[in-house]
Amino acid sequence: MKKFNEIIVANKKYNFSLVIPTTNRDGVTVTHVERNEQYTLESSIENGGFSNEQSVFNFVGIFNTKRKIQVATVVIDPASGNKILGTPTINIEKLYRGTKIDDDTNVEVVLTDTANTYKLFYSSKSVIPEGIRFILSYSEIINVAKNDEITRVSFGGTTIKQSGERRNITVIGTPYTPFELTLVDSDNNSTLPTSVANSTTILNTGEEVPSISSSTDSNGRYSFIYNFPRTPRIIKTAINGSMAASGATKIIFDDLTGVEVGDKLYMKQIPTGKCIKVITLNPDGDNVNECTVSESITAADDAPVQFRRSTFYNLNITSTSTLNSSIPTTYPTYTLNQFSDTLVKLRLKKTPTDYTVSDGTTTGGASDTTFDYCFYGAANYSVNSRAIRRSRYSNSQENNVSFQFVLDGVGVKTLSITKQPTKGDFTNIDPTKNGGNEIRITNLKAVSSAGGGIVTLFINFYIYKFGTEDVTVELDLDTIVS
Repeated sequence: MKKFNEIIVANKKYNFSLVIPTTNRDGVTVTHVERNEQYTLESSIENGGFSNEQSVFNFVGIFNTKRKIQVATVVIDPASGNKILGTPTINIEKLYRGTKIDDDTNVEVVLTDTANTYKLFYSSKSVIPEGIRFILSYSEIINVAKNDEITRVSFGGTTIKQSGERRNITVIGTPYTPFELTLVDSDNNSTLPTSVANSTTILNTGEEVPSISSSTDSNGRYSFIYNFPRTPRIIKTAINGSMAASGATKIIFDDLTGVEVGDKLYMKQIPTGKCIKVITLNPDGDNVNECTVSESITAADDAPVQFRRSTFYNLNITSTSTLNSSIPTTYPTYTLNQFSDTLVKLRLKKTPTDYTVSDGTTTGGASDTTFDYCFYGAANYSVNSRAIRRSRYSNSQENNVSFQFVLDGVGVKTLSITKQPTKGDFTNIDPTKNGGNEIRITNLKAVSSAGGGIVTLFINFYIYKFGTEDVTVELDLDTIVS
């Protein structure tokens, strides 16, 4: 409801001045626009020739209270070799700061596509005192154009924890060097916080995305905080049936749409830190919602489960000045990978069904042709120091195991050793070909028991570094025993 003392005016007079400090009287010019018979512009110089010299521009006219008007285009031309830092700001003179006039009146500066050129807009809900002054402030930067360079981008390494991380991303270079930075996910969707994204740009892939268009500060740095989320969820579903009630590796789910081999399972029945992944989809060819997983899961019908997948982010930086030679010139400049835990599987393979394999805790059936032992750890981190092992592997399985595998003949079957095992009998132990997994196998030996019914296989299996790809390291027992 309209108050009786509220006056609605369609048009109001304005009479205000814009004050622009200048280091020399030729450094600043103002060109007015939208001139008409109700609009005048006068300019003068105050304190001419002194260090506090300033240009004063007086605007007088009538405006519609329902819209803001553009009253001028301000051109700030610095001396040769200098440049203006950022967009100028405007504040009302000190006498009126924090008053209703300050709240109701706005003089806004907007950068145009032309260098050092700004549009000046005015709006007010009040009749302001005649001759009120607004002060424009800007920073003129001296003699930096010749040495502008972005020297590096700091973001804390190219591997992100699967649980997500809070990172400080910092652009480092000479003071006031311009740059443009984008951060996109694997689908080329920008993930920059809206609080820092202030422009847009076109990626090499053709997408237009938000960007940070800014410059380093007086210390040569620009920083912002980014919270990388956990690995993306592919689907939330549930176990369909009782096949896993007593433990199973082949399980039917309500829905596996979008799930791929290598996706990691998350459910309360899987202990914290343990890594179970999809090994095969539709293993029998008769149900697209069935898969085999890397280790047995014990869970009832309708037990909820999530599938999550490794991903990556592309960070790209460009500059109208110079990028240091240490910064890649390819697109993207940097790729930050977010891997699920890496799964390393030690597998003993055999063809005969007349003997069993046991690790002392679990014994495979005679008809089983493989016996697997799984290791898992944070991708792309070595475990050669206690500090790293505590921080990265506190929930992971022990990565250094001395095995005594017992090969036991069924019934009257006797086993004989055909050759002593060597490191060369194992597949996928070259880190240049197995995704960077550095594995050491030592103390290999096969020993027959009295009577020849049992062969004990000694293996010291040590993972020095988990790589970025899951791998199965396989030993063919058919070459060792018969």
